[in-house]
Order: sequence, then C-alpha cells, then structure tokens
Amino acid sequence: MDIDYRTLADDMESGLFRNRLRSELTAGFEKLQSEGERLPPPSYYATKIVEVIHAGAPVPLEKEFSYYLYQEALSACEEARAEVLGEEVAPPFNPLSEG
Repeated sequence: MDIDYRTLADDMESGLFRNRLRSELTAGFEKLQSEGERLPPPSYYATKIVEVIHAGAPVPLEKEFSYYLYQEALSACEEARAEVLGEEVAPPFNPLSEG
C-alpha cells in the first residue's frame, strides 16, 4: 500500500486508510489461506505495518499519532482476518473521532 504522508492523518480520520489497508490485507490473507498457511495474529501484522510506515516517514511521527496509526492498522488487520476466516467482523474503531 502506498502511503501519502501528506494526507495520512486525513485518511485515518475519514477511514480511507483503514479501508484501503483492509482490502489489501483481505486479498493477502486469502492467498495465505489458500496456500494452507495459518493467518498470524492481527497484532503481529499491525506492528509490522506500522514499522514500515515509520521507516518510510520523511520525519518522525509523533507518539500520539503513532498510537492512532497502530489502532487503525490493528482494526484493519482484525477485520480482514475475520472476513477471510468467516468470523463476525467487529465494528471499525476510529480513535480520531472519539471526544
């Protein structure tokens, strides 16, 4: 997934980041499952995704922003994994819309 760091905060707030990531993860998880691989825990994938995003950032991401970024990535991973496994998908978490 290509990250536009200029719009990342807006993409997170609107849900676009989570939705795009979920779509890509769903396709990847379906491929893994079809190859007989077990799907790793969502927290594992979310951590790796955030590490990659941090590594590509033109400037260090703020600590609070990183927390929200991880929560969005974790939600996307949980939703994609649940969809592929045929489990109930939890409602999306949007920490930026919380008070």
